[in-house]
Parts: sequence; C-alpha cells; structure tokens
Amino acid sequence: TVVKAIRAARPDALLLDGGDTWHGSYTVMKTAAQDMVDAMNLLGPAAMTPHWELTLGIDPVNGIVDSLPFPFLGANIFDNEWDEPAYEPYEMFERGGAKVAVIGQAFPYLPIANPSYMFPGLSFGVREERMAEVVDEVRAAGADLVVCLSHNGFDVDRKMAAQVPGIDVILTGHTHDALPEPV
Repeated sequence: TVVKAIRAARPDALLLDGGDTWHGSYTVMKTAAQDMVDAMNLLGPAAMTPHWELTLGIDPVNGIVDSLPFPFLGANIFDNEWDEPAYEPYEMFERGGAKVAVIGQAFPYLPIANPSYMFPGLSFGVREERMAEVVDEVRAAGADLVVCLSHNGFDVDRKMAAQVPGIDVILTGHTHDALPEPV
C-alpha cells in the first residue's frame, strides 16, 4: 500500500488524519462508523482531529475515542459545563531527534456545519487565544516543531496563522483547496 511504502522510505513520517473520515457512506451509517474506525486502525495514524465525525452523536463518538489506539485531538473543543477542554489538545512525538507537537483544531462553527443537538454540552470556536496558549505550552515542553492539524478551512487557517505566533505548519482541511505549493 501507499502508506506502507511511505513508512518504509521515511520511517519517521507521521500519518495524521484531519477529519471527515468517519462519515459519508452507507457503510458508515450502517456500522456507526466502525468500518472506517477499523480501516483507520489498520492504517495506524499518529493522531486525528474531527469534523463530521461528531454527527454520529456525542456518546458514539466518545465510545470510539475511548477505544482508539491514537489520540483524538481538539484544542478548541470545550465542555460547556466546566469550561475546560473536552479532548486532549495536542500530542508530542519525537521524530529524527526533534520534538514535534501536533495540536488538533476541529471545525469551529456551530450550528452552521453540524447539528449542535448531537453533541450537547460542547462548544467550539476558532479560539485564537486558546491556540496561542497551547502553542506556548508545547514550546515550553520543548517542541522543536509545532504542527496545527486543522479542519478550520484554508481562509480561517491563514488568518489564524497571522494572529497566532509560533505555529510552524498548518495542515488544513475542510475547504478542499488545491494548493500546488505550500503557502
């Protein structure tokens, strides 16, 4: 497979999932996304951040998250009752002698994109101040490289990059922009 070939050629590479993986097919609906979770587990991503995954509903999502062998990241997803992060904000990896922090950023706008009744008690948002805090935290923990694994969309991520210092790379999703070269 492609992933096996890349891993053989670049054993320090990180496979990251930027969201929208557990939705969009008949089999996902019939298996409550277990078919895609099983496929992801075979691929072995290092981490993921969500978007449409949340349309499964909060209880099914949390059940899947609890069983994942990799982190489900969302620095901008908060529990409304406690006003605290609902999921881990980041994961630190060591690759090639460098510490790499991957910060998750789920799609921030509700109820525009997802029906909020399916995940009561959670709030989202771009939360630039929160992102800046997490960037500072991972830098203080020794991160040599800060990666934002985002589902904000290209325009929102460009604005966030201009507002939040210290992010080295943003892997953007959601808007499906074709970028033949890094921006």
